[in-house]
This record gives sequence, structure tokens and C-alpha cells, in this order.
Amino acid sequence: PLPRHLLAAFPAADLPTTDQAARTPLGWGAYAIEKWTPGRELVLERNAYFVSAEGAAPAFDRLVYRFLQPGLRQGMQQLLTGECDVLDESLALSTGSGEDYNESLLAMLDLQEQGLLQVVSTPGVLVEQLTFNVRAGQRDNPLAQPGVRMAVAMCLDRGALAQATWRGLAGVATTYLPPAHPLADPDGAMPVTDREAARQLLQQAGWVTDSESPSAPRIAAGAAGALAGAPLEFTLSVASGGLEELAASEIQRQLSECGIRVVLDTVPVESLGAPFPEGPVFGAGFESVLWAWPTW
Repeated sequence: PLPRHLLAAFPAADLPTTDQAARTPLGWGAYAIEKWTPGRELVLERNAYFVSAEGAAPAFDRLVYRFLQPGLRQGMQQLLTGECDVLDESLALSTGSGEDYNESLLAMLDLQEQGLLQVVSTPGVLVEQLTFNVRAGQRDNPLAQPGVRMAVAMCLDRGALAQATWRGLAGVATTYLPPAHPLADPDGAMPVTDREAARQLLQQAGWVTDSESPSAPRIAAGAAGALAGAPLEFTLSVASGGLEELAASEIQRQLSECGIRVVLDTVPVESLGAPFPEGPVFGAGFESVLWAWPTW
């Protein structure tokens, strides 16, 4: 047992800044601090007196935590050279700009496909969602028509979208709630991908094409609230530089196969969620937005 008087000489208010308490804290876990070089590394040694409830000793004699600069690039380089064995997720979260994060994450996935490292992930709590700004009495927005919205859902292949954008790091949600959420419907289901049925819905809603090509642009011919000859299109707002921008491009490509034109409106990530009335989303000045609400 540790002597009770080990820190008795220090006033309680001074303990957070006292090296003996803050940098070599008391504990009874599997490892003890051997060396701490500020800003560089923290070295832990196995506690010879520690035994788990199952009778097992710590798995490693020494653990070295290295403090790297924010971003994945330096960390991935140290993985490739053998200087590090594991990268903590905080490096990815502190990358900086969305563009840097996007490039680094894709580079990491490329290295995994080459067999040079392994990416370990677990399902998160965020659900990427395509949100339509539809209001009661709205007539000049094609998305106000239920048939058009259903056609959009049936034209999208969400599994292919997740794979093309997140390359195995994202699953397919069935509701707007994460699968592990206690209120999520375990039997919830989205419309299946059926582009031929989606095209028929659009035709019935008055958005037509005379071309035999399934991806020919559609125009209004009897569509509710639309001038004859108006193109079937809507604007999709998305944060610039991140994976959502890649996802938006894939949505644009997929919907074009049903004759739906999507105009991408890339918005700086720091302003996408700006409050009312200036915000592009909360100011109600958008037609649709792709986001992992509320983590803009």
C-alpha cells in the first residue's frame, strides 16, 4: 500500500500545478509514468505489481505516446517508417481545414488498399442527410411535389453513395436517427433503388422527356406549379472541401441518370450553419442541403 503522507506536504489548491501530483500522479493501473518530455513524448512502463481480475499481466513492457502536430500526414508517415504503431483519432479530428482532412483521409484509405496500414473504425452517431426546404403552399419548387421527392429517393443508390464517398467507413441509415439510438425504428426502411420506377414517377408528375436516353434532362409538361418547358432541377448546398462535397457530386451524378439536374452550391464550412437571418440554411434561403446535422 502507498504511504498516506506522500502528498501531505502540498496544499490541496497547489496539487494541479505540482509536478509530483500532476506529472507523476498516484495510481494503481497497469502502467506507471517512466518519463514525460513536454511536447514530445510520454513513456509508460509496466507496473510490476498490477494483475488484472483475470490474473493477466499488462501486455506490453513499455508504451510510448508521441505528441505530433495536428493532421494525419505526419502521423501516416511515422506509421510507414515504423516510428509509430497506432495513430489516435484525435489527429484526424484536429486536421484543420476540410480540404486537408479530405485529402489525408483518402490518402489513408489508399494506403490501406495497398496493405501498408489498417484503418479501424466503429459506427458513429452522425447521420448524413439530404434535407429539402419544402413549405406549405409552395408551388415553384419541384421538390414540393411528393412524387418528385419519392423519385429522388428511388433514384439514389445510398449504398453506392456511401462506398464512393466514405469507402467503407460509413454504413447506410434507414431513418434520420443513428441505428444505435434508443428511438430508432429497427424495422425502418427507405425506398429501394429503382431508377426505372423513379422515371415513371417523374413522367406521371409532369416532368417529361422525348429522348430514349434514361438520363436525358426532363422538363415540365403539366407539372404542378411549373412553367411549361422549365427544367427539372434544384440547388444542393453543401460545405466545401470536405467529404460531403464528394458525396454531393455523387448525388449529382446519380440523379442525372433519372433526368434530374442538381446544381451544387458549395458554402464555407464555417458559414453553412450561420444563424438566422444571414445563414444560407437557417436563413431559409436554400432548396436542399447535405449535412450531418448539427455538425457543420
